[in-house]
Amino acid sequence: MVSGSGATDGTVNGRGNIIIGYNEDIFPFLGGSLPASKITGSHNLIVGKGANNSSFDAIVAGLDNVSDAEYASISGGNRNQATGNFSSISGGQRNEASGPRSSIIGIENNLASVEYSSVSDGSNYAAAGLRSTVGGGFGRSVVGEFDWRAGSLFETQ
Repeated sequence: MVSGSGATDGTVNGRGNIIIGYNEDIFPFLGGSLPASKITGSHNLIVGKGANNSSFDAIVAGLDNVSDAEYASISGGNRNQATGNFSSISGGQRNEASGPRSSIIGIENNLASVEYSSVSDGSNYAAAGLRSTVGGGFGRSVVGEFDWRAGSLFETQ
């Protein structure tokens, strides 16, 4: 597949993508809060409907997911956003991986907003500290560097 620029490292131009799905409004059940799918990035694999991608080398699967960063991936779920370079979301809904190299393996409403932060297996989490992680339970957050929470445990336990 050729990007149209003549080189794989050319400017992002919406070419060189494989798209399996439909060009439908994102979140139509909420009044169409985002316009029809925009695949303006290059060298992406998009599977599902309502996906938006404006960068390159992303893999996006699921329903109404948005990848807006280099090498970001969403592997399933719906209404997720991977906006940090090298970020990833594996399943769930309404999750956002906005920190570079952040990751979410989660159920819903999770945020990994700082570099190398991660959230796994829960809902309503926020990992907002550098290299921080949250896992298990409900409604937990960390803001300190190298901080962690697991279920009902704190770092000192």
